[in-house]
Amino acid sequence: MSDASVNLDELHRRPRPQRFALPRLAKLIETAFPRALGAMLLWAASLKIWDESGVTRVLEFDGLPQTLIPLAVSAVIVVESALGMLLILRPKLRGLTTATVVVLTAYTAQLAYLAALREAPNCVCLGAWTAYRAARFDSLMGIGRNVCLILAMLLLRAHSK
Repeated sequence: MSDASVNLDELHRRPRPQRFALPRLAKLIETAFPRALGAMLLWAASLKIWDESGVTRVLEFDGLPQTLIPLAVSAVIVVESALGMLLILRPKLRGLTTATVVVLTAYTAQLAYLAALREAPNCVCLGAWTAYRAARFDSLMGIGRNVCLILAMLLLRAHSK
């Protein structure tokens, strides 16, 4: 006979699925990441308010009529600000993850367009400075950043279901 006794309750209890090895860290990431992304969007919007020349150059390069450029710049700032505030204040709001992914995908498509063309301007999306001398390299780095952010948001959405 074995000295180990078997508890029948343990045999009938369903095992809890283990989502992440460190549940507290997972919860921290789940709550902090959307807020950090919201802060980043608010920062980007505030930099566009401070100096909208980067966005204006990109929209002119895209061929947007001159009369619509101020409206389009304002729309970009409003969308970034609203999305940033919602991500900070109500990160679990239904549809917010999808809206964030859609906006980031649109930004990524714009950056891919800029990276593909030789004479494209640098959008200076997240700063009033350029990190690299070549606008194309800045665009490629922005694409990489946005893809990582999109994947993280999709992971959060899958994890929260």
